[in-house]
Formats: sequence, structure tokens, C-alpha cells
Amino acid sequence: MRLRDYLLMFPLSSVLLATAAFADDDKPVYSNRQWSLYAENSSGHFWDCDAIRNNWDGNSRLAFYQTFDGYLYVQISGVLAYVDPGSTSADGYYQLDGGTPVAFKNARINDSTLKPGEKYADMDVAFELMDKMSRARTITFSFPKGAVKFPLQGASDVIDHVTSCIDNGLVTDQGSGGDNSKTYKPPNGWKADIDSSASAPLLFFGAENPSGPKGAFALVQMKDGTYTLRLRDAQADLKTGPDGGKREAASVDLGSGASSMLVNRKDTAVDITGLTAADIQKLPSSGSIKVTSLEPGANFTHDYAVGVDIGAAGKALLSPTSANDPPTPSTLAGKYYVRGRGNDGKYYYGDAEVSADGSNKLKIAYTWSGGKTLNSKGVMFGQILTALGDGDKDPYTYKIGLDHVWRGAQWGSGQAFEYFVPKGN
Repeated sequence: MRLRDYLLMFPLSSVLLATAAFADDDKPVYSNRQWSLYAENSSGHFWDCDAIRNNWDGNSRLAFYQTFDGYLYVQISGVLAYVDPGSTSADGYYQLDGGTPVAFKNARINDSTLKPGEKYADMDVAFELMDKMSRARTITFSFPKGAVKFPLQGASDVIDHVTSCIDNGLVTDQGSGGDNSKTYKPPNGWKADIDSSASAPLLFFGAENPSGPKGAFALVQMKDGTYTLRLRDAQADLKTGPDGGKREAASVDLGSGASSMLVNRKDTAVDITGLTAADIQKLPSSGSIKVTSLEPGANFTHDYAVGVDIGAAGKALLSPTSANDPPTPSTLAGKYYVRGRGNDGKYYYGDAEVSADGSNKLKIAYTWSGGKTLNSKGVMFGQILTALGDGDKDPYTYKIGLDHVWRGAQWGSGQAFEYFVPKGN
């Protein structure tokens, strides 16, 4: 069951008691007093942004969600009293501020798997409804056996954040095998992975002492260009920051003398933050790391036995493999997920297959979600690729990242963009 379905089945207090069931989606990307906005990810992909009313209105609750390909859906929990028993779909209409009724047909009626006996309705609606909701005070949905009315206070505010939610989701979507951990070669005993607990996925190297004292370590490449060193008792705890940790000043000896640093700590789980490239080049290959809290009244000091070569991991993190060299048509050949937004503000998606066509040229075959195809030819100059589709008059430009993600420059009115995410083939 997806997060949206779960949140709609229970009052907010119940949801807060069960957020551990979710990885990233349980934290809203934006909220106000009336609404919470969630970015939903599934199977490594960003799918949609869900705006959910924080409170139930009687026995019902309203949510709407926009998918990355530009469709808008409305979901209403608690419709058992308004539909025929056993029905799987229902027709009806909705009204904004009691105005002209707008018909909907074949709203899907679903049984809740988490609240037996309850039902919720799920319907696709015109994309323009979201803009109309931002200017209305109420919306009423009429079903065969009754109607339910929802206030729209705060809807305009949360709607203003939906576009940025989807844009951020597209930017951080790693695709399948499209993460840049595959372009780094960690030393023996270390594993390159993606820290998906962050708001934007972060590259990290992780390792555990193979024998002797328990201990695990991770080096995390942060968005601001700094690095974090994670010290843990077990490798299973490396993927996230200290649960419930607090920032504090500490004396940290990385093997070459103690210095004062900021750390984030919960018991013996410590994150040493704000390390520079120069710092991680000096990390130890053996010995121990000693952390002593400098906070008044704190009584914490701990030695972390180093049984893996942290120094070598630091150097590897700063020295990507040849896969991070400037891309060429031959290294870009393969299959991609394509995500984008057109000049009309609507999102689209599809697939592309790329083949080399000489030393600086390549061919691109697009297949869009509706089945339409397009062939294009591109010319590369360094990391800039300019392509022109068959029958098109205007070219479009991509910057090819060292992670082999294509980031389409804005064109037209400046609202359009497009991303190619490698499928990892």
C-alpha cells in the first residue's frame, strides 16, 4: 500500500504513531495548519506529490495528488455512507463554493486494507481543478447516496508548493541504477551506496571492522561540498544520522591530534560533520578515533577502534574512477528514463535509447508514455550536447553530468526542462 492510502485511512494522531513504517515519504516536504504535502517515492522512483488535509471532516478526509506526468487525482476517505454497498465505482459531481456542478464518472471505490469495512474514492479530474481550488472556500463531492463538503482554507498555500515539490522530485530521482555511486570505486572492504534518508540522495562509502572490536564507519559526501564521518557500532546503523541525536561540541582525535569539532550524537552513534576534502585525506588507516563531549555536564568519551582503512576510503571518495571522466557518445550509449515538463507546465515521461554515431555525435530514440516516438540527432562539445528532433526547427541543449545524468537546459518560456536518468544497463 502506498503512503497516500495509509494516511487517508487513519486520523493524524494514529499516523504519527506509525511513521516508522515508511522510509522517506512519512515526512512532509511542506505543511501549514490545514494541509501537508508529501513527495511519494516507490521502487526507486519519484511518482507524485500528495496534498492531504491534516484533519478529518466528520468521517471523511480529502486529498489530491499530482503525478509527475501532469495528471491530477482526488481521493476521499470515508465514503461508505455515500455509495452503494459492494460498489467498485460511482458517478457524481463536485461543486466549488456551491456553484455549477461538474460531473465525474467511474470514481474508483476501494476497500481499505487497514481499516476493514471502510471505503475511499479515487478519481482523476481536470488539471485545472487545482488552480480553481486555490481560489475557492469549499468543495463538495456528491455521491449516489449523499454528499460531503470540505473547507479549502490553506489549499492555495499548499498548491503554491506543488510545482516545486514535483521539480525537486524529478531532480533527485535516481532511476534504476542511475545513482552516481556506480562511478566511484571504493577500496577493499568498503561499499559505495546512496543515503536515501536525506532530502536529496547523498553518496556514501560504508564499511565494518571485519574482525576484532565492533565498529562501522561511513564517509558521506554532503550537498554543501563538505563531508560527514559516521561512527557506529554496527554497519546496519550507517545509513542514517543518529536517531534523535543532538548537536554538540566535542574534542575529536582522528589520529593526528585532538581538535574541537561539532558532532551530532546519540549515545555512541556519532556523526562528525563539516569535514573538508583536506580533512578526509588525513583520516587514519588504523588505530582509533577518540571522541569526547565538551558540553557542560556531559560525561561522554569513546574510542572507536579502526579496523578498516578510512584514509584510503577518503582518497577514493575524492578520486572518482574513469567513469566520471567527461562523457563521450560511446560511454553514453544505453537506455534512459526521461522525465520533463513542457512550456505548458504539464509533466511528461518516457524512455530513450541512445547510440553512438561517431566521435562526437549520437542518435536518440524517444518513446513517450502515450506510445508516440521521436528520433533525434545530437552533437557533443565537451559536456554540452545539442540535439535536434526529426521535424523540429529549434534545437534543445543538455548538460551531461559526470554521473551521466542529462539535465536539459530551460527553453521556450523558461519553464521547460528535461532529465535523462540512466537505467543502469
